Amino acid sequence: MPVFAVGDLYLGKVKKLIPGLNAAFVDVGFEKDAFLHYTDLSPDARSLLKFTQQSIQTTKGNESDFGNSPVEPEIVTTGKINEVLSGKPNILVQILKNQLQPRARD
Repeated sequence: MPVFAVGDLYLGKVKKLIPGLNAAFVDVGFEKDAFLHYTDLSPDARSLLKFTQQSIQTTKGNESDFGNSPVEPEIVTTGKINEVLSGKPNILVQILKNQLQPRARD
């Protein structure tokens, strides 16, 4: 089973949007999908999503540079997850917390 650490970056795929929680589950290659709440998104989420999609489509020798990418409008702090991650895109994510362990039963 792969091991991850807080701070690691992964190219994930949005698997399920949960509008009631304003969150999404993202497949980052582990047994359980990562939980991503809207408030954990960067204000530059739209620019990062666009850059990620362009980078995936870029051929070797024609690499992208985020510093030269067009800037998209920042997301609002009170926005909705499905407005930013509609279409279930690939997304660059950073691990902020270790996986929750199941509670021991008495």
